[in-house]
Amino acid sequence: MLHDGIAKDKFKDDYYMNQLNELNLFLYKAVDYSDEGLKTSGIELTDEGKHYLQGSFETFIRNVFTSLVTPIVVSVITTLITLWLFGKK
Repeated sequence: MLHDGIAKDKFKDDYYMNQLNELNLFLYKAVDYSDEGLKTSGIELTDEGKHYLQGSFETFIRNVFTSLVTPIVVSVITTLITLWLFGKK
């Protein structure tokens, strides 16, 4: 599941890191510094990981619009049609 087969058991017991990995919010990859002879591994955020809250905000706005604004607009239109048809006498 983790990229390049690096340390697959690294997050074996870490529930939250596994959840973030399943959502493809970060990459776990090796970095090779050939000049210094160092080899290390690290975590790099994906574009989804960098903009995760932006998607959540857009979903929130969409849900507010469909759950709150739409019923209010429909009720106002229905009331205006009813008043126009039957009039206030």
